[in-house]
Amino acid sequence: MALVKRPATSSRGAENFIAGAPDAAAPANEKPRKRIMQGTKEQISVTFPGNRVDAIIRVADRMGLSRAGFINLAVSKLLEENGES
Repeated sequence: MALVKRPATSSRGAENFIAGAPDAAAPANEKPRKRIMQGTKEQISVTFPGNRVDAIIRVADRMGLSRAGFINLAVSKLLEENGES
């Protein structure tokens, strides 16, 4: 009985399939997002036009909130209205 050598196969198809999965790790050429944590919260940077910052401060003061507290409240309400929690 003669032994038949199998043709070489590429695992590229499987690798591409796995890499395309929604829970796949980020490709090696993409830098992971740098996270700055403050306790259990993640710090982000947001930029507003100056007149909007002034309005945020005025309304936050009237509500007895900090700027960050006001922005967190506004974002939370919008997320809730759109089915996110």
